[in-house]
Amino acid sequence: MPEDKYLLIKAISHDIWKNVNHLMELLLVAELTGRKPVVYWGTNCLYKEVIHNNAFDLYFESISPYTIYDVISIGFTYFPPMWKYDNLTSDDPDKAKRMYRNIGDIMGSDANVVVSDSNIYVSRVIPFITKNHPAYGMTPQQIYRYLFNKYLKLKPDIDKEIQQFYDKNFKNAGHVLAVHMPGDFTLDIYPQIQEYNNLMLYHPRNLNSLTHPKKLKDRTDNFLVDDTIYLHEIVRLLKVTQQGDPYKLFHPEIRSILGKFNIDKIFLITDREDILEEYSKLYGSMLVYTKCERVPKNDAHKVEHLENHLNKRSKGIEILKDTYLAAKCDFFLGYGFSNLSHGVTHLKDWSDTNIKLTYWMYEKLYNFSYGLRKTGRNAPEEADGKYRLMTKIVGNSMKRVRRVFK
Repeated sequence: MPEDKYLLIKAISHDIWKNVNHLMELLLVAELTGRKPVVYWGTNCLYKEVIHNNAFDLYFESISPYTIYDVISIGFTYFPPMWKYDNLTSDDPDKAKRMYRNIGDIMGSDANVVVSDSNIYVSRVIPFITKNHPAYGMTPQQIYRYLFNKYLKLKPDIDKEIQQFYDKNFKNAGHVLAVHMPGDFTLDIYPQIQEYNNLMLYHPRNLNSLTHPKKLKDRTDNFLVDDTIYLHEIVRLLKVTQQGDPYKLFHPEIRSILGKFNIDKIFLITDREDILEEYSKLYGSMLVYTKCERVPKNDAHKVEHLENHLNKRSKGIEILKDTYLAAKCDFFLGYGFSNLSHGVTHLKDWSDTNIKLTYWMYEKLYNFSYGLRKTGRNAPEEADGKYRLMTKIVGNSMKRVRRVFK
């Protein structure tokens, strides 16, 4: 491949860990295509200082010696075709249409510069991994961990701050359980959860549905569990009616872990003061947490963005500090639709017994099958599960009959 072949990896979100996951996915693409990776977290990254050009460099060591200026050339060709040498630092207003963002087109492009500004999940790249690549034969989770370990290096001052907090609070403790309780759970995200759920988290019986949207839309949610998704265990099916209901389910899980293992400390990650207050009352001196700006108790339903932060780097450091500290703990209980929780799972090779991501489903949105129900830790026995499934099928049929005769 000629020397002037680059892969420009842009920020895709205000969420720092979503950007990191996207970066890792595209670094795998760069390895497979022989392109030089160029990381650029620009105007759409809320953790970017006004005077700083690339937010990635505020937190991590450089991935490669190449910068945005190496790919700006009037003589270069670009893919997707909406990109030109004079608009690379801006955002594509039509990105939501996802035109020209097929993984096959990206992998096979002959353009000098391929630009990526949308998710390409590792599961979609796996078919292109050749036998001579280190990731050949790995599960998606193993691939993420391989990439995180190879490429993601914190700035020395951030790494030092994390280590100092750990030495002060956990070095002399026994086992430590980290718990992530995000503050942005609302009913509004259920449609996104359904789409995200279909695309990434589980393996349907018909694997072709992952790459064929029509099949994906038509199928029922009938899932199998294998080693790839063992960590992402569904622990409850909850019919959510209002903000905050899912958080009540964390406490039985925490009590279960405390009962099975000798836990000395609980490290809480949350951006809500009301959750911090509740955990402080329940767990007392066991509870440890970092000092950071949290949503006030009387604004618990409000999701704060970061425009009001005078020092946005400090906010980014807060998030990285929490994530890396959680990865240093012995056990982790996280929220499956959180990029931060996924960051914790990718930062080290966890034992299956020491980590759990929890998911809550809005029952109305799913046509549950017994195959999915059986994956839960507290799932019913087979006979009971089949009875429940049959009851649901009959109930749905009766509803349709009543609608017809109204």
